[in-house]
Amino acid sequence: MKKHGHFHWKEEQKNWAKIVEPVAAKSGHAVCRICDNDGILKQIIVSKSKSDRHVYKCIKSARWGDKIPMDVKDECNATAAEEVETIHE
Repeated sequence: MKKHGHFHWKEEQKNWAKIVEPVAAKSGHAVCRICDNDGILKQIIVSKSKSDRHVYKCIKSARWGDKIPMDVKDECNATAAEEVETIHE
């Protein structure tokens, strides 16, 4: 297992989402577009006050091309603060 900030994950984890555009980190929330583990382009909004603190910090500090060590669907179902929008382009 590797330790990255506050996250612990296994090397072989497959449920990673990749950030496909620079994260727009605003005061109190962060907006980013990701390609989830199913290959679907999504935009997620993570609120500092309503979402999990570790998820918020991970998203806010992430850069274009980084992989997020979580399954976005599971994380968003677990906390009502994150909004997910599927992008149809």
